Amino acid sequence: MKNRPANDTSPMYLDAFIYMKDHPSPLRDDEYLTMCMNMSDEDELPYSIDSEELKDAMIAVRDLIIGYPTRGVLNLIKQVRQAENIPRSHFWWYIDEL
Repeated sequence: MKNRPANDTSPMYLDAFIYMKDHPSPLRDDEYLTMCMNMSDEDELPYSIDSEELKDAMIAVRDLIIGYPTRGVLNLIKQVRQAENIPRSHFWWYIDEL
């Protein structure tokens, strides 16, 4: 996880999702799972949880995250979110329902 300056309140990975929109390239399954875990970290959660900008950026690249049927990212994140009872407010775990 990155060390953010005290005045940085932007959500983690926001720039990455914006970059993906302009330079489309599918994520590996483990990359997105790692992103989900990092955005759910207690230090990062306050920046991610209420960010409409992050949510919009993720929706814009949704097909790059889950658009390939041979990929197992949905299975990976569903297993973790069910096992951990991740709340729906952690919307990045529910990319298939956004």
